[in-house]
Amino acid sequence: MPEMARFRTLTQRFGTLYALVIAVLLSVGAVVIYHLQTIRVDAQRLVEEAREQAQISAMISTLDSVRDSLESTDRWGPDEIRRATDQLLTCRGEIELMSSESEDPSRESHQEEEERVAEQLHLHLTEAERLLPLSAQASHRARSQEELRLAKHFAQILLVEARSEGLEANEDLQRRASMTRVTLLVLVPVGVLLLSAALIQIQRAVVRPLRALQLATSRFGGGDSKARIATTTPDEIGLLSASFNRMADQIVGAQAHVGWKELVEGDERILRVARHVDVLASLRHVRV
Repeated sequence: MPEMARFRTLTQRFGTLYALVIAVLLSVGAVVIYHLQTIRVDAQRLVEEAREQAQISAMISTLDSVRDSLESTDRWGPDEIRRATDQLLTCRGEIELMSSESEDPSRESHQEEEERVAEQLHLHLTEAERLLPLSAQASHRARSQEELRLAKHFAQILLVEARSEGLEANEDLQRRASMTRVTLLVLVPVGVLLLSAALIQIQRAVVRPLRALQLATSRFGGGDSKARIATTTPDEIGLLSASFNRMADQIVGAQAHVGWKELVEGDERILRVARHVDVLASLRHVRV
């Protein structure tokens, strides 16, 4: 039984190819998911830095407005002091909110610098807020103006940091998108080629033998007793082809046996008739 020793199922024959196709598809999926996650992080960084830039720009405008009001002695009264104090309190709250965010997507190097500058900005805003009610005196007003100037200086540093981080986030996002595009351009054709190879193998190992089996059965059913299938594959299709060939041989053999038996029986009938003819001829001669 050497053929059975070499027998391999279709699953065994295509197992390696299918495993390779599945591995490539899983790899493509994993790479795409990884790049999408990093793109999401970069996009989050970009949005966050844009939001910080808007907040810091508004803060710088507020500090300029307070300084302008402080320099205008004719407009500096209790209402102006209360309004300016509320504005500085709002700025200080925004700085505290920016510093307390637990999921800041900025890079570590930028985080350290931003925390240091934000701390200085917060100190100067607090001091300016404390001095504003006393700014009716010239000395306190000068100190308030100096604290506001320093606060604006550190706010501008934060704005530069936010813009720099935003540019880096945008570059990272574009680079990641480019890498994702290149990866897909490489892996997708590879996956398509492997799938095409799998379909070609199925065509050769399954579809063609089944068509040959269908043609042989049609020929055999049409009276061609020599119709057979060349069994070349040691798998289920090959076993089916071999079974068809054995069945055809058995049918042809049975037909030949039946035909020979009928021929022998016909010869025996002829011999019996011949003997009867001889007996009748002998009797006729006797009577004569």
